[in-house]
Amino acid sequence: MGMRALFTMTVAAAVIASCGGQKAEESGATSTGDNVGIPQCDEYISKMSACLKKMSPGEKAATEDSLKKTIDSWKTAMAQGGASRDALKQGCETALAQVPPSCK
Repeated sequence: MGMRALFTMTVAAAVIASCGGQKAEESGATSTGDNVGIPQCDEYISKMSACLKKMSPGEKAATEDSLKKTIDSWKTAMAQGGASRDALKQGCETALAQVPPSCK
């Protein structure tokens, strides 16, 4: 267990709660206004934030909560630096690969 397990659990929660099969428009701006500073992480945040705009209120609430928790965990990893920060790029690449097609 460790940072990789945290990323996997966070990504799984975000993917399970996300998008509900609805089409999303890609946008450079995020509804959460958060960036992590790693391109893969920021792209994931952008795609999921754009997807939030197309969700029903129930789906949006669950996904938005999951996305905020993901962003918080990524910011914590960035703040810790070292191995945590280094693992973040890989974790974000994994998250980005798992974005549902309807959210891409």
